[in-house]
Amino acid sequence: MNCRWRKFTSGFLLSHIRTVMKHAKLKSLPQSYETILTNQTIDESGPGTIVRDFETCLTFIAETRFEVSKTNQLWPMTVLPDLNARMVHPITVNLKRPQHKSYPTLLGLYLLLRATRTVRVEMTGKASILRLNEPMCQVWNDLNPTEKWFSLFETWYLWANPEVIGERGGSWMLPFSQCARWYFEIPKTGLVPNYQRVGWSFGAFQPFQVAVLWLFGLLALEEQPPEAEKGWQLAKVRRTPLGDAVIGYADFHCRTTLNSEFLFGLEKLEDASGQRLSLQTVFQPLFPAWERTLVEPCPVGFRPGTYHFRVSLGRKVWRLLAVPGDLLLDDLAEGILAVFEFDNDHLYEFSFRDQYGQTIKIQHPACEESPATDTFRVGELPLEPGMTMVFLFDFGDCWEFDICLEAVFLPDPNLTEVTLLERKGKAPEQYPEWGDS
Repeated sequence: MNCRWRKFTSGFLLSHIRTVMKHAKLKSLPQSYETILTNQTIDESGPGTIVRDFETCLTFIAETRFEVSKTNQLWPMTVLPDLNARMVHPITVNLKRPQHKSYPTLLGLYLLLRATRTVRVEMTGKASILRLNEPMCQVWNDLNPTEKWFSLFETWYLWANPEVIGERGGSWMLPFSQCARWYFEIPKTGLVPNYQRVGWSFGAFQPFQVAVLWLFGLLALEEQPPEAEKGWQLAKVRRTPLGDAVIGYADFHCRTTLNSEFLFGLEKLEDASGQRLSLQTVFQPLFPAWERTLVEPCPVGFRPGTYHFRVSLGRKVWRLLAVPGDLLLDDLAEGILAVFEFDNDHLYEFSFRDQYGQTIKIQHPACEESPATDTFRVGELPLEPGMTMVFLFDFGDCWEFDICLEAVFLPDPNLTEVTLLERKGKAPEQYPEWGDS
């Protein structure tokens, strides 16, 4: 069993801190930024094609039933050529065996769809189906063009974690700090992509990040004539005046609000008073039409019931448990360890991907990170039958228990603790003798 540790190079972190400190010396923004933003019109036609392409994706999902990929719950490859053809500016993919990354615009749009919570993955039997989140889509439809554009930009800038689409290394540093840093490293004369390296990129940008900023109208791209088996080819990437102004304003606002805490890559974007960080306060004076934003109307709360979890340790050892919804996850952890005859003598965490692709971690109270398992109830888990989570016990030995929510029944007043229903296989020894492992 392997334990996944966050890894990043000291050189990259040092470069990031130097860039932050360089920008932090700015006391005000250039007057030209305000002029550019004041003169910018946002309507159905732009800037960029992000709103139109986003709505095309919503329509496509409403009309087409398909399963998402198993590993990262992405678009199925079979639908990508058709969807790409529906974009305002389809990209040329001249490949015999394209992959998801061969369609960077669609990969970036999918990240936005999941991050805005306008779509969700639902389990139908054993199939994971991508469907519209109707209440959220209704909020989206009621927004005006300015509100739609800025809701998408705010989501992209603050909340769109690339882990949702299987990208690594994005969780330790905030999305906005990456975007601003990378954007302003593009020379004013433009950046030529490096196609010689494996997994080519535009400097520190990945292709899907470049594609999305292009859809927003914040980057200008010079495309090359398509070549066989080369995929999407660009000659140069250029910053735009609008991109400088929008990202400059957003970056300055975030750094001013978070102050020195920005350096440490907070897990939550909150100011000193605990308020959720928003870009509306800085952009609304320049864009008065931005009155509403994309906020989920009815977030999932506590759901009472009797939860049946199948907990597996490897392929041949599992236990089926009945758990009251009002029990704490701390109680669930103790119950799991008890049925596998493990001592409860180490730290642990529960982790899972919710219906919007975001990884959520709930940790042992001693970890001092919120939420903790002694404050989070089983009935508050945003899981549907068929969805899974991981119980990682003992950060040294790293025992990984796979937990599948099999069903949710009506509350049972006689059930007050974790109860073993079925079992298969002999649990391994927690502390085997030397030479037995």
